[in-house]
Amino acid sequence: MAGAIWPLTLPQTPLISGYSESMPSNLIRSETDTGPAKVRRRGNAKPVTVQASYILNTVQMELLDTFVYETIGGGAVCFDWPRPRFKSGDGRYVRARIVPSSNGLYDRSVVDSTTDFWNVTLSLEIFPDVPTVN
Repeated sequence: MAGAIWPLTLPQTPLISGYSESMPSNLIRSETDTGPAKVRRRGNAKPVTVQASYILNTVQMELLDTFVYETIGGGAVCFDWPRPRFKSGDGRYVRARIVPSSNGLYDRSVVDSTTDFWNVTLSLEIFPDVPTVN
């Protein structure tokens, strides 16, 4: 069975506002009795943390719910996600996993009570040691 892929019917690029990537520190710092601390690299296995926001209509919101709770098992399964730092439309994905927030798997709020649009914010982990997928 092939891995899960971010649905093509959902936006392929998150909103610019609210998008951020937190690069991990892979350094171990050991204090010494005298002199400067010793610093060494731990490895490259720590994931990059991403905050990504999307505006979805109600149909897309239901599709996201189905994708998260059925396809990727409530966030337990990794999936291929189109990382926006790659050129749009080049078909490259990275391996990602949803990181639960304090409120649940992701946050959503109604954009305007007169429309059927939702503002959704996902927190993701991207695994840098997994090759990108075309």
